[in-house]
Amino acid sequence: MRAPAALLALASVVCLLAAAACSRAETPLLVPGIVDPRPDKAAWAGLPRLPVERGVIFRGQAGVSGYNIHNYLDHDGRQFVVMWTSSPINEGEAGSRVMRSVSGDGVTWAPASFITPRPPAGKRYFARGFWRRGEQTLALVSVDREGDFFGPDLQMLAFEARGPVDQPWALLGVMSANTITNFSPQKLPDGAWLESSRDSGMRLGFIKGGVSAWNAWSAISVPPPASRAAPSGRPAAGRRWRSRRSRP
Repeated sequence: MRAPAALLALASVVCLLAAAACSRAETPLLVPGIVDPRPDKAAWAGLPRLPVERGVIFRGQAGVSGYNIHNYLDHDGRQFVVMWTSSPINEGEAGSRVMRSVSGDGVTWAPASFITPRPPAGKRYFARGFWRRGEQTLALVSVDREGDFFGPDLQMLAFEARGPVDQPWALLGVMSANTITNFSPQKLPDGAWLESSRDSGMRLGFIKGGVSAWNAWSAISVPPPASRAAPSGRPAAGRRWRSRRSRP
């Protein structure tokens, strides 16, 4: 699959900046003389600029589809495809669905349509990213009950494009129970797939698998950070804020 020229150009800029920042071991990962950790000191005008065009993918309707988040962009070698969560008011309420649109140039987009059906009463769908598993193109979608994040009936679903991505997608089923992810699975050197996950109790972990079947996964728990002594001798500890009100 060939990446579009605009993406290649952007990747080149990122590589150049990273190379400049890492040319000396003692140099922090910031471009000297251009990017300063203090916003008022950064010379933003010195950063490379790329020509851009602005296009509207979807314009929501207040009270119906006015809250749009969780966007994921992919390219299938022929066109761009984007998926996102569209909610009537906010992401905490029931009724959110996953939409998608396609574009040949990334600027002009086809009318948006739904990947998911209407959720069951009291539930919501969240877009979780695309997964290219061999010849399969899957859209990963979480479903749970409205309210705090996340409901006890949390599930990760998989929808499959059984033709062009601009045609209707079919529900395959539950990919992993009591699981929500944020990114597409990444393929490991051993051929298995891995992605970070959380469960309904907001416990962090990973799921690994996806080889023998799209829904064959095993959970890997990650213990919380433990206290330790820093090199200076002072006590140190790492902690993640596990608030249920944090964004999914």
